[in-house]
Amino acid sequence: MAKNQNTIEKRRREMEKKQKAEEKRERKRVKKDQSNT
Repeated sequence: MAKNQNTIEKRRREMEKKQKAEEKRERKRVKKDQSNT
């Protein structure tokens, strides 16, 4: 049970990290687009 809980927690943290990275990349891309116009 505890092991399973750890796995879920780990997966959730990885998902959050991925999401943050996506947002970061998106902001960077938007900034680039704005400077181009």
